[in-house]
Amino acid sequence: MSPMCNAYIPNNVDLASSPSVARALTHCSRKAAAVFSGGVKGRPREATFEDHDGSERPYRVESWDAEARTFRYQDVPMRSAMNEVLRGLFIQDCERVVERWNRVLAEAGLSERVRLPSPRFNRRQGLLATGHFSPEGTPLTVEEWERHAPEWLPTAEDRAAVSSVQARAVMARGEMANWIAPPTRGIQGKPLDFAYVRVEA
Repeated sequence: MSPMCNAYIPNNVDLASSPSVARALTHCSRKAAAVFSGGVKGRPREATFEDHDGSERPYRVESWDAEARTFRYQDVPMRSAMNEVLRGLFIQDCERVVERWNRVLAEAGLSERVRLPSPRFNRRQGLLATGHFSPEGTPLTVEEWERHAPEWLPTAEDRAAVSSVQARAVMARGEMANWIAPPTRGIQGKPLDFAYVRVEA
C-alpha cells in the first residue's frame, strides 16, 4: 500500500461519514416526522423496532453550545429525530464495513487500519455545526482545527491523485477499472460480462 493510500483512505472515510451525512440529515425535522408518519420514510429492518410510529419513545440528541463550549442534551420525540435515528443506523452499517476492511488488512499482514470518526467530526449542518471536533470527538478551538484539518481531510493533492486513477469512465461489459479487482463471480451467479446495467443512448 502506497504512502498516499495510507494517508488518504482513512481521510476519505472521515469525509464520507461526516459532511455527506450531515448535509442530508439534521437532528430534528418536522418534515422528517411527517414523511415517516405518512409511510414515505422508514427505517431499515423496521420489524425489529417495537414502536412503529415513533410516537412513544423519546430520543436524546446532542448539541454544542459554542458560547459556553459545552455539550447540551435534549430528549425529543423519536419521530422528530428520525433523521438522527437513520444517521445512527447508517453509521452502524459503516462500522460493519470498516471491520470487514480491517480484517482483510490484517489477513494481508498489513499494519494499517481504517477507522470511522466521531459523528461530531467535520459537521457542517445540524446542532453540532457550530463547533470544531477532532476525529475522536474532542472539542477544538478554531486555531487547533485549522492547524490539524489538513492532516484529517483530503487535500487538493489527494483529490488529484484519486482523479488520476479514475480518469476514464469504464462502461464496457466485463471490463473493470484499473483500481478495482474483478470479483470471483458475477451477481446471482451470472457471468462477469452480463449486461447488469443498460445505458440508453
